[in-house]
Amino acid sequence: MGSRPMDFPKGKGPLRIALICAHSHPLGPLGRRDTGGMSVYIREMSRALASMGHHVDLFVGDGSSEDGRQGPLNVKESLQAYFGPNVHWVSVPCGTVARETPEDQMRTAQAFSRAVVQTRNSAGRPFDVVFSHYWLSGLAGIHAAHLLGLPHAVMFHTLSALKTAALGRAVDAPCRLCAERLVAAQSHRVIAATDREREALGTYYAVPQRRVAVVPCGVDVHLFRPACRLTARSRLGLSQDALVFLFVGRLDPVKGLDRVVDAFSRLPRSIPARLVVVGGDPAEEPLMHAFRHRSEPRDLGERVVFSGRVEQHRLREWYAAADALVIASHYESFCLVALEALASGLAVIGPSVGALPELLSQPEAGILLRDNTPEEILRGMLAFRQRWPHETPAAAARRRALAQRYTWDAAARRLVTHFSHMIDEHLRQWAAQRMAPHGFGGRSDYCRTSGRP
Repeated sequence: MGSRPMDFPKGKGPLRIALICAHSHPLGPLGRRDTGGMSVYIREMSRALASMGHHVDLFVGDGSSEDGRQGPLNVKESLQAYFGPNVHWVSVPCGTVARETPEDQMRTAQAFSRAVVQTRNSAGRPFDVVFSHYWLSGLAGIHAAHLLGLPHAVMFHTLSALKTAALGRAVDAPCRLCAERLVAAQSHRVIAATDREREALGTYYAVPQRRVAVVPCGVDVHLFRPACRLTARSRLGLSQDALVFLFVGRLDPVKGLDRVVDAFSRLPRSIPARLVVVGGDPAEEPLMHAFRHRSEPRDLGERVVFSGRVEQHRLREWYAAADALVIASHYESFCLVALEALASGLAVIGPSVGALPELLSQPEAGILLRDNTPEEILRGMLAFRQRWPHETPAAAARRRALAQRYTWDAAARRLVTHFSHMIDEHLRQWAAQRMAPHGFGGRSDYCRTSGRP
């Protein structure tokens, strides 16, 4: 990473941040069940904070680590090449995926909490703040922060109550909702990606608005940028004359891929259209097979292309080859793929989820749908079909300009400002009041509705 001026809050020096990532690997293969937008966020935010001169200790699960401290030398070298010297990678000896029972989840949380405390005790400089991602990391974070007398911030990325409301049914174990409520109540700040998420945290989790900080996500505008469509289609084997709709995401019911396929199947055959699906875990082959099987009775044949999982550095080729990105999610906390598409000059079609109302507020950005029903998605596809012959490089440039408002550097600066306020508040309050213990006495008592102690 190239050098740049140090970027600290006025009158303050660099922060040392303990960043906990217990659920997914920030450098794991994207598009799998447990690696998606959260992995991108943690990776890019860590790199942006480090480039500003702050120090990030990144705590990541590693079942292969014997001592729980660091990975192999070649891994450390590759990490330093990616993040630079200000990111310190700490491997925690446990898996990266949430276990099934609250007891197992608590053991994972305890392992991460111990790693944070041990790293603090062995380092020359103390942490300034603990920053946790997802509810399992949050359980570890509130405990470690309490033991060390530090302020704690959490970003949930997805919220169980909102998924349930969007899908109309519970999709998570009750203990997850209990854990989220505990973490939200015991954290000094909850980081939300949108104003709508901040409001939801108040409605569903009773978090006071003053304890919610809104920090929109960012996009790597150097990686995602407009490129030659003809060249991209030639390399990917796509027809030069087709209207190409692109879906990017995990094969998770909440992403609504079934609705995209349903809508696409209703397009008139006179329209030379293709639907390209990017994403999927090799372990999810049955799901991929199910989607292919769903296409067969509709005689979609080669009109639907399943590319499987694609590395992020190659994802830009698929954006370049497509005409529009189609989003059909029931729920999104932000929707990073929409920002990546806009940065690539691509129009976006999607419902009012995550940041889409803001990202698609200008007509040239795409088409904001009323909902994610197949009928409404079809309407969006047909509306874009009318605009398709009039697409110009100037329109792509305007979309990119919209995305350039959302850089990771800008997000990191905003986050650091909130951290500084939180630290100042904590220092004023710490001498007068300590927060209550957090249920780590060998019991999973965060889980009040599962029937377990």
